[in-house]
Amino acid sequence: MIDRILCLLAAHGIVACRAVASPHGGVERVYSPAPAPKLLTKSEEGISLALRCYSWLRTPYNSRHGE
Repeated sequence: MIDRILCLLAAHGIVACRAVASPHGGVERVYSPAPAPKLLTKSEEGISLALRCYSWLRTPYNSRHGE
């Protein structure tokens, strides 16, 4: 079930998927975060780019441009 969800997320670019040979002779899929969702995770400052953009958009236009 989880593999199907991860395959769907990989199809939409949310996670990256690659096939790796398993020690038992088969093939396993290995998933990792794709570049786009990394923007949604917190940085060293403790804030995500998405939250930073959201707060910027909520600020009135005049305040952003010093008017």
